[in-house]
Amino acid sequence: MIGVIADDLTGAAELGAVGLRNGLHAEVVMLGPDLSTRRASRRRRPGISTDAWKNVDLVCLDTDSRACRPAEAARRAAAAAQMLKGIGAKLIYKKTDSVLRGPVAAEIKAIMEVLCKTRAMLVPANPSRGRVIQHGKYYVNGKPIHLTEFGTDPLHPRKTCEVRRLVEPVGLLPLHVRRPGNALPEAGLIIGETVKITDLRIWASALTSETLPAGGADFFGAVLETAGHQSAVGFQTESSEADRTRQLFICGTCSDSARRFISSLRQAGQPVFSLLDVCKPGLRVCKKRLDAIVSEAVCALREHARVVLCTGEPLLQDQRAPKQLLNYLSRVALRVIRSVQIDRIYIEGGATAAAVLGRLGWQRLTVVREVAPGVVRLRPVAASACLVTIKPGSYTWPDEILSGTM
Repeated sequence: MIGVIADDLTGAAELGAVGLRNGLHAEVVMLGPDLSTRRASRRRRPGISTDAWKNVDLVCLDTDSRACRPAEAARRAAAAAQMLKGIGAKLIYKKTDSVLRGPVAAEIKAIMEVLCKTRAMLVPANPSRGRVIQHGKYYVNGKPIHLTEFGTDPLHPRKTCEVRRLVEPVGLLPLHVRRPGNALPEAGLIIGETVKITDLRIWASALTSETLPAGGADFFGAVLETAGHQSAVGFQTESSEADRTRQLFICGTCSDSARRFISSLRQAGQPVFSLLDVCKPGLRVCKKRLDAIVSEAVCALREHARVVLCTGEPLLQDQRAPKQLLNYLSRVALRVIRSVQIDRIYIEGGATAAAVLGRLGWQRLTVVREVAPGVVRLRPVAASACLVTIKPGSYTWPDEILSGTM
């Protein structure tokens, strides 16, 4: 069995899909904040026993820790590593954000201590998506990362392209940046520069039993390839997404791709409900208007194939906005989903997906399809009739899905 520890749900699902592509039966489990409490560690968690994973090749745990303080994130990561050891995982991979948002080093160090590793190989870049590290600097589609939309991320703005400064230092963990083919230090956190796909294979072949592999989806694929797994399936096609009835889109991000997506939906006359429309100054919610949005969305789902719930665009200078709007959005989504039968749910953004699925109680999900890189279809074990498709906020919906909205 292979184990993955991810700091958000879309990351866990993305690596589950890479595993599916390589012929592995993959499941995703949302763990979240319970990992950080002593009471939770003494309580028997359903589905974490060895017997529950007999037919699963890849277990991807979501610690929901990207927005946590380093100490809290480290506790969750360490507990997840202990769980994976307990169910017999032979290989454990730390999934990080591809642009190094969150307390990356703190989580890696905590996992290294649990697994008794002396060094970690961190390869976050995804060259397949134009995200590369060269000469110690991070570039996205040829531009320094701080000059892209990641420079204005509301929670984790990338203020520099210097990769050393993108990773928050932790204690006595040495940080090294190396190019493919360089001699590697025996200890510490090594960030591998990556410009092309072949670089990933070089880093994967450099792994030893004393090294924790960490990074993005591209590197995980290279690690599986080096371990002897071969791609078994490509991106599967189905009948048009527009043929499906009662599809609910939930968008909790303000990325460029999300703005374009919402704009295209409005222009096409699709029902779009924005949470900012019901907020008073100071982000106080108008309860009557919130109730009205739920009612209107339910009615719209009975008349339209697709309905969209979104946060709108919060003012970036108000740091409370993303969290408060996400809370409202997940509450509205829960009420809508419980009020009308929905065949498919599409969620944009890892925090949004975790909030909505957490409220629904869908904590264990089977990976059933990789629609496109990073766009993953899941089937909740507790609600097998419904399919949920999720993706990171910075990724775009593939044409197969967009074709039903334009």
